Amino acid sequence: AGRMPVHRTSLGMVLLAYSPNHVQESYLNRHPEAVAAADPVSFDFRRHLAQIRLRGYAAFDGRVDADTTGIAVPVPGPQGNAQAALGVVVPLGFENFQSVVPALMTAARGISRTIGGTPA
Repeated sequence: AGRMPVHRTSLGMVLLAYSPNHVQESYLNRHPEAVAAADPVSFDFRRHLAQIRLRGYAAFDGRVDADTTGIAVPVPGPQGNAQAALGVVVPLGFENFQSVVPALMTAARGISRTIGGTPA
């Protein structure tokens, strides 16, 4: 186990996507490598964050381990921003991928209600 940059994990990206704009901009200013040409998400980092918000989850194939997919959803707090995230790692090509996302979202909504959040 170890630490990884926020922009390299599904959990980190979902937290960043559901953060206020000033938090996103601050992160990008401190971590220019997040949008460097060598980074696979460099095509348009801000658009990528917006797409995560639109879908309601982040899923990255092979980012940490070439044989896995990381899936994460936000746990919104009272202001609607992510207070936490829930995630799982499944084998690449996992056939029940589409059942994992709703299960994570259901759990996140329950936690959000418990902490007085505004579910996404």
